[in-house]
Order: sequence, then structure tokens, then C-alpha cells
Amino acid sequence: MTESVDKQRHEEEQKLRKIADRMRSTEKLFISVATSRKWPHGVYLNTSILENLFEHYFRDVDETKDKHEIINADRHKRAAFTMKWLMRLRPIQIERGVKISKTDILIANELFACFAALEHLEISFRDIDENWLRNLLFTLRYRDFCAEAMGSEMYLLEQAVSPASNLSNASISPAQAITR
Repeated sequence: MTESVDKQRHEEEQKLRKIADRMRSTEKLFISVATSRKWPHGVYLNTSILENLFEHYFRDVDETKDKHEIINADRHKRAAFTMKWLMRLRPIQIERGVKISKTDILIANELFACFAALEHLEISFRDIDENWLRNLLFTLRYRDFCAEAMGSEMYLLEQAVSPASNLSNASISPAQAITR
């Protein structure tokens, strides 16, 4: 019985550590994005919402991995599920009374979701086609989307931006690709 309790405690500690790690990296990304976009100080990342977001994110990813018998979620799935939960819980908040002088503050959560996804894919925001980005921002703002389908879109984006770096996958058979 104590082995079972120890195992549960260890799994819970691992889960909390993963959430804390993702929160730290997300907070760093927010500071970088907010600084580069020159967002005013009243635009902030709500850490209570962020913690709840990553609890849902990890549960959702784990359920998807179990459902599809996947060992590890690839970077495309991680990017897509990150966008899904950022859009669902919208952790970027604007304090009452903050003067909004830039349009991108109104879509701060959508922009941040893009930055977070691109970080998973190791793609620079500058490398994204402007029309593609506009369509993605529209989708994130006004449409419901399936994270699994968005994962495929993230794969296609990666291929479009840096196809030469992904040539190593060309020798994989369709059967191997499905089981990855």
C-alpha cells in the first residue's frame, strides 16, 4: 500500500514540477513579447489563470496520448494544445483604466498564443507569412478549433517555413509516420 501511495505522490510531484517549469518559461516568453510589442504595464499575465491553464493542458495532452496510444506528444501537438488552452482561458489580462493605444493589445492573447506555438516549433515570428498569420489570428479570435487538427496545421507551417531542415523525415514510410 505504501508503494502505491509513494508512486502517487511521485507522480503528483512530477506533474507539479512540469506545471511550474511551463509557467516559468511562459512567464519569460510573456515578458519578452510584452517588451518587444511595447505593451503598457497594465497588460499582465495572470499567474492563477496560467496555473489552471497548464493543469488542463497536461490533462488534455495525456488524454490524447492515451486515446491514440502515443508515447510522447510531438512539438506540433504541444504547440496546438498550448494555443488551445491559451485561447480558452485567456491569461493575458488588461487592468481597468489602461489606455489602449495599440490594436495588438486587443488581441494580446491571440498574439501570445502564436508566439508560444512558434516557440515550440522553433520558428521566428518574422518568418511567418503575413496572410497566414492574419488568418490564424482570426481563427484563434473568432472560431472554435480542434487541437488535433491545429497540430497538423503546425506541421504544415513548419514545413512551409523550413522544409530543408525537415528532409530527414522524407524517408519515413506512411506507416511509420502514423506510429510516431
